[in-house]
Amino acid sequence: MKSLVRRSVLVVLMGAAACMTPGGEAGGDDPPAKGGQMATGGTPAGGSVGSGGSSPGGSGGASGPSAGGAGGSAPAATGGAPAEPGPAAGGSGGGGTGVGGSGGSTGSDAASSPSDSSGGAPTPIDSPPGAPDPESAFTCTHLIGINATAEWYGAGFETMVDNAKWQMVRVHSGFVDLWANPTAAAWNTGATSACATNSKTPDRVIFIGLRFEWTSKQQWVDALTAVVKNLKAKFPGLKRIELGTFVRGPGNKPCGSRPAYRSTIHPSQDEAIAEVVATDTKLLRASPKFEVTACSDFTGNPPHFAGGGARNVAKVVGDYYTGKAK
Repeated sequence: MKSLVRRSVLVVLMGAAACMTPGGEAGGDDPPAKGGQMATGGTPAGGSVGSGGSSPGGSGGASGPSAGGAGGSAPAATGGAPAEPGPAAGGSGGGGTGVGGSGGSTGSDAASSPSDSSGGAPTPIDSPPGAPDPESAFTCTHLIGINATAEWYGAGFETMVDNAKWQMVRVHSGFVDLWANPTAAAWNTGATSACATNSKTPDRVIFIGLRFEWTSKQQWVDALTAVVKNLKAKFPGLKRIELGTFVRGPGNKPCGSRPAYRSTIHPSQDEAIAEVVATDTKLLRASPKFEVTACSDFTGNPPHFAGGGARNVAKVVGDYYTGKAK
């Protein structure tokens, strides 16, 4: 009997051993699925995969806001293939939001930053044609003229205007084609009775053009256009450029025995001034066609003035720029 019992026990043990598979539990020896997603062809024990890819009993399925969270691991589902790795729900979203938010804010700040207005163009003075600009509109008027200009400028004109806002540059025989050259030495001439402020950066220039013998309008247009270009480049804060002539004889008629061009202005110059001014009526203006009160205001060598003539012209010009001209 004991021998029979031993054989029976041995048979049972041998049968049990034959049913065992080396290497672990059923389903194979694949590693646990990363990310806790459901394995292909299987169902995780206890139900379907919840949000974030966690299965019941798997603590690594759900992920917090860390960028690109890999999630935890869950055991492989019974009988299935290993799951492919996948980011836990919400992991990269949190990180992406943070980075994107920072970049968006930077772009918005840059776009709303005010532009620097210090380098902007000045606003031209909008005076009616033929009317003088108000002196209060300028901090410094820079008068460029010839010797004859200096004669009336120093004969009482400065006492009629706000002298702190006027200055003059005089160049003997300062012909227009000289000023058309941006590198001419004339541009380095210092100002007489300099403005109290902005002497180096005037906001108005009055330019007196001279070329006795020119009779071609195109010659004048070319030269004056170059002068305007140079003035704008050298004084970028200009609100007004006036283009003028020397003071002419009454009715633009010749005075004395000297050649007519010394006391008159050839029509080509007046026409050229009008043509150049028309190219930019906001900035450019033609100066009045100032005349002497009588030929006796000139010396025997126009356009130079006798003493009383210089004072007469100073009053004519001063009355215009101070708004007193009738």
